[in-house]
Amino acid sequence: MIRFQDGEYARLRENHTWLRSLGTPDPIGIASMLEPAAGAIHFADRRRASSLTGLPPGSCAVVPPGVPLPEGLRRCDQDDPKAAVGRLMIALREIRRRSDFRQLAGAWIAADTILPDTCRIEPGVVIMQDVVIGPGIEIGANAVIRPGTRIGKDARIGSGAVLGADGYGYVYREGQALFQLPHLGGVELGEACDIGPNSVICSGTIDPTRIGARCKIDGSVYIGHNAALGADCAVIAGAVVGGSARLGLGVAVNTAAMVKGKVMVGDRAVIGAGAVVMKDVAAGQTVMGDVAGEMRARLRRDAWLDQQARQGG
Repeated sequence: MIRFQDGEYARLRENHTWLRSLGTPDPIGIASMLEPAAGAIHFADRRRASSLTGLPPGSCAVVPPGVPLPEGLRRCDQDDPKAAVGRLMIALREIRRRSDFRQLAGAWIAADTILPDTCRIEPGVVIMQDVVIGPGIEIGANAVIRPGTRIGKDARIGSGAVLGADGYGYVYREGQALFQLPHLGGVELGEACDIGPNSVICSGTIDPTRIGARCKIDGSVYIGHNAALGADCAVIAGAVVGGSARLGLGVAVNTAAMVKGKVMVGDRAVIGAGAVVMKDVAAGQTVMGDVAGEMRARLRRDAWLDQQARQGG
């Protein structure tokens, strides 16, 4: 959830008069439909109206006119709820922008960032506002840690890595991109994670992108917004994990593999080098190939074809 800080909602309400229809008490923030929060603002279009039944009582719902709401919810009618909340998030991002940085050993650190004494920060690092850093962390030269990032203890961030970059998410109308949706959910990086040089982990839109404890991410890896990796995953050089993909515990994604957005990969699964994973992978499976398939099934098929060929000969 994107929780409103002191005075932010009052400033938003001044320029977004539709918020006044939500009445009192003031909403506490903006929450997603996947992780709803009582008292927060949520949005849904007509296709997702059925998910409104899962909202806690007292929540705020931004919906198209005529969409029925369960009892106990506060409503605000907007023709395009996603665009309305998206513009609200743009305004919130502007409110939160800061220019008060301090220089420390060649790095630029936001004034509100507290660095434990056990951290090692190399020259050229940029750490922006609203970042939490645990003890024992190492951050390599020219890495960028963007707002809303939370880094667990003993993590290592390689040179040139970016944590919390805006994801690839846009508000569309009639096939045209109106504007890029701000990604304010941040990144949660578990303890003892390694992030290789020049890797990018995108911020979540509303909820954080989550990297579990002890994950080892190689160089030049891209992890999309809202993705979630369980503990002890390994993602090797050049691999891509799409937005909103879910990797279970101990998953291995090998060199240059691609996992499509929103795909679910079960615990201990292995994605072969260069594989393109377009559908869910069960726990313990090994998949490989341009359009990845389960390796055991492929081997059984190949063995059957070999047997048929021998019998025919």
